[in-house]
Amino acid sequence: MTTLTLPESQTTPESNSELPPSTQSHLQFVLHLSDPGHQLTHTTVTQAVPGKWIELWERYDWVEDLVAEALRVGVEVIGQDYIVARMGWNSTNKEEEKVVEDESDYNIVNEKARET
Repeated sequence: MTTLTLPESQTTPESNSELPPSTQSHLQFVLHLSDPGHQLTHTTVTQAVPGKWIELWERYDWVEDLVAEALRVGVEVIGQDYIVARMGWNSTNKEEEKVVEDESDYNIVNEKARET
């Protein structure tokens, strides 16, 4: 687990002078899914949660629950991307789309023939 500190400069509306930068840290997870058998890789970054929550981890159960929820959503997102890629639904290949259209037309013709 690595933490990153993000510097932020703040200005006040009363003056244009810049205050000393404050630092905020957030906890995020990088999820990487690799399927070498199908030559697929997917990577996502989870929602950020405040880094200060790590200090509260042992005292409050809700911290663990919310971090687990951020991980769960990240896993769902990467899982959906993987399924879409495996099923070929994200294909932009016009030949594959044409085959699907032809099969649909064939099924429609067969259904109409059965009705008559």
